[in-house]
Amino acid sequence: MTATPTSTQSTSPHGETDDSDASAALNALFDHAASQLDAGAFDQSALVALRQASLAAVGRPMRQRLLYLHATEPIIGAGLIASTIHEPRPGGCGQLDPEAPDLPYQCVHDAVADGWQVIQFPLQQLMDQRPGAGRVTALGYEFILQKMEPVCDD
Repeated sequence: MTATPTSTQSTSPHGETDDSDASAALNALFDHAASQLDAGAFDQSALVALRQASLAAVGRPMRQRLLYLHATEPIIGAGLIASTIHEPRPGGCGQLDPEAPDLPYQCVHDAVADGWQVIQFPLQQLMDQRPGAGRVTALGYEFILQKMEPVCDD
């Protein structure tokens, strides 16, 4: 995943955004994206990063969504056992249900391709470290992912 430059934005003493700073920041973000595109390095994750940085540059508040995925192996291509999502709103904490019939993704890699970012990989201390054991001592290998999205005014 490629990094998108971030910027700061000034505000007036009354909390209003300085439009010239926001315009300069947005121009810099899109110039960076254009150079990534020219180099063949602009992909889905770069688009997500550009969107997030663009919204941040114009002062739009962001919220963090959390997705817990439990996989059969500690690799991002392994199949999933269970998942839960935590939304940043009252009552938005999901429950882990290993018997849920439908999972949002087939593997962690699919979630990453959909714009989620891995913020924690499976903890090594939960894995059975004995030679030849090859099994986990918890409900699958837990990956924690986040997605930053703009707060909606609805």
